[in-house]
Amino acid sequence: MTHEQILAVRLRLIEFSFRHSLRELLRETLDEAETLTGSCIGFYHFLDRDQQMLTLQAWSTRTSAEFCKAEGAGSHYPVSHAGVWVDCIAQRCPVIHNDYASLPHRKGMPEGHAEVIRELVVPVLRNGRIVAILGVGNKQTDYTLHDVGTVNLLADLAWDIAEQKRAEEALHETNIRLEQEIADRQKAEEELTVKNLQLAQFNETLAHRIKEAVSQIQAKDQLMFQQQRQAVMGELIQNITHQLKQPLNGLGLLLQNMAFDIRQESADTALMLKDIDRSLDLISFLSQTITDFSSFFRMGHQKSAFDVYAAADRTIQLIAAHLESRNVQVSFDPVSEQYVEGYQNELSQVLLNLVGNAVDVFAERAIPDPAIRIGITRQDDEVVITVADNGGGISPLLIDQIFDPHFTTKPEDKGSGIGLTMSKTIIEQHFGGQIRVENRNGGALFLIAIPAARDQQTEER
Repeated sequence: MTHEQILAVRLRLIEFSFRHSLRELLRETLDEAETLTGSCIGFYHFLDRDQQMLTLQAWSTRTSAEFCKAEGAGSHYPVSHAGVWVDCIAQRCPVIHNDYASLPHRKGMPEGHAEVIRELVVPVLRNGRIVAILGVGNKQTDYTLHDVGTVNLLADLAWDIAEQKRAEEALHETNIRLEQEIADRQKAEEELTVKNLQLAQFNETLAHRIKEAVSQIQAKDQLMFQQQRQAVMGELIQNITHQLKQPLNGLGLLLQNMAFDIRQESADTALMLKDIDRSLDLISFLSQTITDFSSFFRMGHQKSAFDVYAAADRTIQLIAAHLESRNVQVSFDPVSEQYVEGYQNELSQVLLNLVGNAVDVFAERAIPDPAIRIGITRQDDEVVITVADNGGGISPLLIDQIFDPHFTTKPEDKGSGIGLTMSKTIIEQHFGGQIRVENRNGGALFLIAIPAARDQQTEER
């Protein structure tokens, strides 16, 4: 899906949610998922906090009308009693079954349930916990990674809007209670003429309670307005798309390599297992990245101290397949353990963006021996990270603009210009550091300065 399609779907679902119930919203989302993937059936489940009990929330319109007459929405049952579609809970990642009939661990269908030929099921993760599952099935052709991305986005959109609907319902209940309190107050005021001082004091207490309730409702209204404004802007979706591009490319290359070895009957078991581990790491990174961006504008997530080199090395390992396919050499200057306080995955996203931009420049300019060098040093109370390439540098006419929102030198379909802006925001606002760029030795050099972890500062003093 393009940015425009994603934004259009999001706006359509938000507008739909204003006039319909939660169940109708989920059904509309499933209808969208079926249309975009060419599927015939769709379902949406909630997963309880104990991760053991499922609740069927909705089927798609077509599933209810044409395919499935089994027990309907609202039914509860344990995960252990469900079929192979809950593999996504155990694996904590999207699962594709393109040959459902051949699955050895599949279970029988309940009476009236649609026959399943192939299926795609994705989990929705929030704060490390699976909260919901969206599945589609019976596409005429095999499901692909493109389908995974589409269904993933719709599943997350449905959950976010569902959360907002729940907040609206809670607000509605509060309004009902408030109206009742106001009615009680009016009744008390009508009786004030015949009541004594004690009744007057009760009325004063009631007025105070109403004032507090109104303040709470106003605060909730303001928060909901801000959230809706962010949703309409589509900024969050654009950031996720930008940051996931490189890991998805790496995952695709790993899968292509494994498929090629299998077809050539030259598969090496140890190498295959290594590639599978790297693929799972990429999928885990993608899932964590989505979770991090989902909570990016929320306050309260906990900072921690972490080793910068370990974070940088992990980031490069996750995209090693993509770098190898482009013949890009990445090396580290001699480093020692240097700790900073902040959000490790967000620093990985910054490094991923800088390395990914350099790789794009290498390809665009056909650099013969592309290379990236990463340095991590200590200067006084700061940890300094450098990312240098030999891609020819940045035009002096543009170098002062590259951190501006939506500024990019890439074609429209190759970049949105938000990566460096977000990198600057992460470094400055989340780490209390600075980021700048200069041209040096025939390439671009990005310098990131972050305050060292307080414990490390104390030890060196």
